[in-house]
Amino acid sequence: MFEASRINSLREEEYIRYSDSLEKLRETQAGIKYEAMMASREARAKALEEGRAEGRAEGKAQGEREEKIKTAKIMWSMGLPKDTIRAVTRLSDDELDEILK
Repeated sequence: MFEASRINSLREEEYIRYSDSLEKLRETQAGIKYEAMMASREARAKALEEGRAEGRAEGKAQGEREEKIKTAKIMWSMGLPKDTIRAVTRLSDDELDEILK
């Protein structure tokens, strides 16, 4: 950018071109800042949605596991063999041993 003394020495036509150029520069800079802000908002929104989806998936998996454990305990209390419980719940031998001790 020009110094104030150089701007004052410009002819009217040059000053108008300089002013127009400066205005375009400022508009471009504002546009770039706006686009960066919007991209940042979109990135945050996407990350938030991904986090929510991940949380829902983890919650679902945890709920399913808790239901399997509950079912295994009920079946065990009914006197059913581990092989049957394993086939129904699809829990591993180690998981069943831990749950049913």
